[in-house]
Amino acid sequence: MENPYAAPTAHVSDVAQDTQLELASRATRLGAFLLDNALMLGPIFIVLFYVGFATASHRLDQSKVTADMSWMFAVVGLIFLVLAVVNFVFLYNNGQTIGKRWLGIKIVRLDGSRCGLARILFLRSLPLGFLGGILNRVVPPLGYIVTLADGLSIFRNDRRCLHDLIADTKVVKV
Repeated sequence: MENPYAAPTAHVSDVAQDTQLELASRATRLGAFLLDNALMLGPIFIVLFYVGFATASHRLDQSKVTADMSWMFAVVGLIFLVLAVVNFVFLYNNGQTIGKRWLGIKIVRLDGSRCGLARILFLRSLPLGFLGGILNRVVPPLGYIVTLADGLSIFRNDRRCLHDLIADTKVVKV
């Protein structure tokens, strides 16, 4: 006979998280990094190429080049702002930058769960960027060594860079 005053009972099984996510290849991660940097640096190279060509060919006088540079740098600044906003939105929603999105990879926590924007910015990007910047001011070769060590650590068996180890993240295929 059932007790009508007993607490309800139900069989509850643990929901298994997908811990078998496939790691992104080293080449794909490098490709995403290069795409992101090309998007950010491309407009600057176009401006610098134009200014260098215009002044070297003496086709434009200095005042014209200065005026052109002013609006070109304003456009570059606007492009940076738009790219930063788009990247922040993608990182917040999916753990992806534009390059990662194009190549079908994303940043997740080690257990496969979503990685928050604060973790990506403050644990994944800031510590080594700050350390590299400080060391470049104090002893320039050390800053470059930290940056190089971060990038080369992708050759570990788990394909995690130093910034991944600090933030408890990994990059996987979508």
